[in-house]
Amino acid sequence: MMSTKSSNSVDSQEAPPRGSRIVRLALIGEGLLALISVPWFFGEPERACFGWGAQELLWGIFGAVPLLLASFSLSILTERTVMLKGSLFGRRLLEFQEKYVRPLCLALSPSQAFIVGIASGLGEELFFRGLLTWCFLLLLPAELGILAINVIFAAVHFIGKLRHFAPLLLLYTVAGLYFSFLTQWSGSILTAIVCHALFNFVSIVANARLSPQKEQSEPTL
Repeated sequence: MMSTKSSNSVDSQEAPPRGSRIVRLALIGEGLLALISVPWFFGEPERACFGWGAQELLWGIFGAVPLLLASFSLSILTERTVMLKGSLFGRRLLEFQEKYVRPLCLALSPSQAFIVGIASGLGEELFFRGLLTWCFLLLLPAELGILAINVIFAAVHFIGKLRHFAPLLLLYTVAGLYFSFLTQWSGSILTAIVCHALFNFVSIVANARLSPQKEQSEPTL
């Protein structure tokens, strides 16, 4: 018989010290991105300052649902489909999850994951879908500019390991294009911020709870 989990919430347990360091780094890094993006509010105020309301917030929440479904479906298919699991893309995806994603998720409590999610959504969207989009569209045709921005967005997730994880660039580029689409469709950067933040938060918590390492650490009967 499987044991029931402790009735205490995960937040009531002491989070690993690494979690606090991750939160500090996220706040510093994403805060710098947000600070760098301030000129966008002066250069394109009609787009930067429009649509910070409840409707755009709800669009962001609903917008995260298909992204989460696609992400979890891809992970399940990669782990359970022999052909996909054995492909270069599948091997790199599983390696990235095991080496980087799951250890980070396990280090964060739900409250810390919430902070990291909000920080990453705010900082990265203001920088990529705000400042960089404004700058690139002044210099390049719209389609080429949007594509270039999201290729850069994908690449920064693999700094130091870009060549090794190159097969995953397309996956992250598509995610970035989705955030760009939400921004253009809704006319508000808030929609992409909320979608990105919620996606990161739910992904972190779900990965931590479903991780084999966590299951092994919990007592069973």
